[in-house]
Amino acid sequence: MPANPSALLTAKALGISPQTISMVFSQSDTSSIAQRIRKAKLPQTRADTPHKREVMAHAIRIFEKEEQELRESLAPRMSAADRAAERRLAHAKEVRARALATIRRIDEQIAREYAASPAGQAKRYHEETIAAFTAHAQHHLDPVKPTYESYTPTWRGQKLPGLTWRGKKI
Repeated sequence: MPANPSALLTAKALGISPQTISMVFSQSDTSSIAQRIRKAKLPQTRADTPHKREVMAHAIRIFEKEEQELRESLAPRMSAADRAAERRLAHAKEVRARALATIRRIDEQIAREYAASPAGQAKRYHEETIAAFTAHAQHHLDPVKPTYESYTPTWRGQKLPGLTWRGKKI
């Protein structure tokens, strides 16, 4: 039972001859189809007669056919419902992309028309005025210099008028 992981140990424990063990547990050819194709192509290049080359080419075609069949058998099979759902999904994505492109074009058209309208021009003029005023104000900062008094007189908890008038001491 070569599929049993402990089969080799069991066979040795039972005292089976080494020739029988090697015959039963010998490694089969587990090389992949691609490796077998490469092994077949090497003798094909060394073949000295056209008949030998043709025989090797035939063997390579057989290996390639086996490889194709194996790939097809391993590929996930889709049912007709799955294929239809996939087509519907692809169609829905295409329709959504076209709708988004149309909405984007409409938004751009509305923005152009608004910018050309009197309201859009007034808004642009207002924004330009505010931007120019802000730039001018940032260029010409005139900070207010606060006056600090070290003593503020109070009477019954109320502050009395300060000891300065227009920034000058009285």
